[in-house]
Amino acid sequence: MMNMKFSNILIVIVTLAFAVMPVIASDQLIESLTGKIDAPVRSDEQLATDYQKAIDYLLPLMSGDDVSSRYQYQIMLQDMGSHASRPGAQNECEVLAAAMVNTLANKKMLPTVQNWFVLQLQRIDNGSSVPALAKLMKSEDRNLRDYARRALQWNPSEAATAALLAELKTTADNEMKIGLMYALLEKKCTEAVESLDSMEKPFNKLPLNTKGQMMIEMLLSDPESAEKHLTKIINDKDPKIRRLAVHAAYKSPDKKLTGILTDMLTDLSPENQKQVLGLIAKRGNYSSIAPVKELLNSPDQSVRLEAVNTLASLGCQESAIELIQIASSANDPCRKLAAKQLALMTGPDVTETIMAQASTGDTAKRSIAIALLAQRQVPDAGKILLGYAAEDDDIIKAAALKTLTAIAGPADLVAVVNLINKTSDKTAVNNGLDALKSILTAAKDKQTISKIYIDQINKAPVANQPALFSLLNILATDDALALLTKAVDSDNEAIKDSAIRTISKWSDYKAAKTLMAIAASAETSTTHHVLAIRGAINIAKSDTKSSAKDRIALCQTIIETARRDEEKNQAQAVLNEVKK
Repeated sequence: MMNMKFSNILIVIVTLAFAVMPVIASDQLIESLTGKIDAPVRSDEQLATDYQKAIDYLLPLMSGDDVSSRYQYQIMLQDMGSHASRPGAQNECEVLAAAMVNTLANKKMLPTVQNWFVLQLQRIDNGSSVPALAKLMKSEDRNLRDYARRALQWNPSEAATAALLAELKTTADNEMKIGLMYALLEKKCTEAVESLDSMEKPFNKLPLNTKGQMMIEMLLSDPESAEKHLTKIINDKDPKIRRLAVHAAYKSPDKKLTGILTDMLTDLSPENQKQVLGLIAKRGNYSSIAPVKELLNSPDQSVRLEAVNTLASLGCQESAIELIQIASSANDPCRKLAAKQLALMTGPDVTETIMAQASTGDTAKRSIAIALLAQRQVPDAGKILLGYAAEDDDIIKAAALKTLTAIAGPADLVAVVNLINKTSDKTAVNNGLDALKSILTAAKDKQTISKIYIDQINKAPVANQPALFSLLNILATDDALALLTKAVDSDNEAIKDSAIRTISKWSDYKAAKTLMAIAASAETSTTHHVLAIRGAINIAKSDTKSSAKDRIALCQTIIETARRDEEKNQAQAVLNEVKK
């Protein structure tokens, strides 16, 4: 019906054009056709007459010798199109399009004006001008051909697609072929893809960005034949072209292209494997895990590392188990990355899988999983870790105590001390001491925690007391200093050594008296004498809460007591600084 109506309108316009002398349109007519003033109700014939009058009036003005004067009349034609294409005015739009097509066919005009007419048809028409535009694609004017192609590219009608496809099959112009192919790919015309192989030579001469856009559109427009084209693209000698396959999969609304590339994964070059692994990490699913796992045995370490990252991104029970295996393998260079990713990965059953692995099974895997409990902030992790730390296996005990360092609090102090007292494994003891250090450092009520800790030291086996003494400087309470001062006179050399070393780390002036007494004793060894003297020098230098008088007196005593010139000189330098 629309084509019959359009033909009737065109007959009226042609008749008017040849039977009547052009009539100068008034400004009022232009204003009414652009919507600037109210227009009278017009029949189709009246509309055709008025549009033709307006176009005939504007045409010579759009072609004036003064190029700068043409613009305002070109805009008038554009405004007519904008007004005619408003919602609810389909009839006006069709009549104007017919008038413009008639003018293009029967009026001589400058090439730039022709292009402008075609551009306006692109803006307003939805199919009626297709036959005229199809003819213009065969014009001798290269620019006009391209304007017509673009107008058809943006025309939503099936007739426009058919016209482009017909021209693609008949034209011998390689440049036009490329433009037609691009237009058809933009319109998701799958028939156009079949023509690509016959266009290989002109296609390869295109700039990379244009070629890339066309390849991506090709893959997206015809997913059914995508595998053949993907295989060709991803094996292209140009790495920039190869990347287009992955880029197309990113852009695709579904995951078909991603699935095709995943199936190719093990057969690709290392560079392409890494690109596809990145794609799988973003758009893959659990079915992708098997081919990704195969790349964990790749001779290329960068591929293996990327496979670890991808497994973490997929985030599920199977990938968690695989990463724990890698993280627990002492000789696997990917183990650190696997452990890091396990701490961060999310997904169904990931935390549950790690907790299950921590509770039973291979010791190396358990140790990795135990370390993850704190990093992943598993509920009741402290309680769980204390349970593992109580096991007989020294490796598990050490792993649990090490992990407690990150989460243990004052409430765990007694339990951790008891665990240290029950083990002879050096690694477990050191990890336990680190956990205690974390607890004592974080404690806000130093006085209360000091009393509890001192009580635990007194209950501890003598062999463990030196290690427990070494943390008392963190608390630096009067009770802690008193206990250490008493321990300085112990017959147990290990306890005595630990007490002196710990007091030498004190920063409070209250420890100065004890330190100087140690340094002044003739029975004090050179090592302990130097430790005591240097501890006192540090107090004189850093305890700014004490009076200058006390700090000066301390420096003078140190100078008198020190056995070596090195410490005397250090004390003299502090003395000079305090006196300023």
